[in-house]
Amino acid sequence: MLLVGACTQPVAADDSSDGSGSGSESGEPHGAWQPVLQVDKEVGALMSVWGETPEDVYVVGGQPESGGGRVLHSVDGEWVVESLPADVSMLNWVYGVGDLVWSVGMDGAIVRREGGVWAAETSPTDRVLWGVWGASADELWAVGGDAVGDEPVLLRRDGASAAWASVELPELGVNSHGLFKVWGRAADDVWIVGDLGAALHYDGDAWTAHPDPAAVDIISVWGSDAEGVIAVGGRASGRINRVDGGSWAGETLAIPGLNGVWVDPEAGATAVGVQGTIIRISAGGYAAEAEDSGTNLVLHSVFGFAGGPRFAVGGSLLMPPPFTGVILRAD
Repeated sequence: MLLVGACTQPVAADDSSDGSGSGSESGEPHGAWQPVLQVDKEVGALMSVWGETPEDVYVVGGQPESGGGRVLHSVDGEWVVESLPADVSMLNWVYGVGDLVWSVGMDGAIVRREGGVWAAETSPTDRVLWGVWGASADELWAVGGDAVGDEPVLLRRDGASAAWASVELPELGVNSHGLFKVWGRAADDVWIVGDLGAALHYDGDAWTAHPDPAAVDIISVWGSDAEGVIAVGGRASGRINRVDGGSWAGETLAIPGLNGVWVDPEAGATAVGVQGTIIRISAGGYAAEAEDSGTNLVLHSVFGFAGGPRFAVGGSLLMPPPFTGVILRAD
């Protein structure tokens, strides 16, 4: 079920089942990817998914217009649309630390959820933000840039002042115009990836450039102690990268471009991309096993829980807006 605001007003449902409609729940066999929820233009495309537990999951997205931002929150299987400050545009990424959740998006939007309420934080940029991550509420990072003409954007939030500030970037080694995602294993081991193979590492003191020699767009990054750091991307063809001694090693696969990756803390990883692509990446390697998503929509993000379910989200992002969206789940 999908409800709005204070969980009292139902959203009109579309009974279509082609992956581009709205408001449906599925009862596919246990273990298969299934459309938990399909949403229409009133919600829009779904760009990112994150959760503290399988029973407490956030999905963000919307339409690329003022007031078009959306947050869906699942509590014990019931999805609700949470209220956002006025004029928040489409949100592109969500990540939480403790009881706090942050989301970033178009026009430099930054919002924080505390005590069940979303509030805007002052952003030092009006450029699009694609990713946010932090090891704790004491220090968070956000990245962005339009990948066309912008300078790449790197922001830091200081927990003591609760203020975001722009961070000067080192020489990237590539002519990058956008940074897409940020993720770390700790406050002193943080990775950023971006277009044309841009990649940065933070050791707790300074950022250094580690560009991918393949010079393809790297869209997402995640990792674990067991798997190390994995990044995925590519446009015409999907690419999987791993960090090897501070440098990137990778393979380009005969599959559509990849947009999101989540690394299982126990072993292996899941990546998603264009044309409904979902693959399982072998532990320690590059072998990719295709999984049936049941949709041709663009999948933009994937997140999961060790020993538990995985979620993938996306929408009609290759079509002109207004967008539609989908949430998939595999147990």
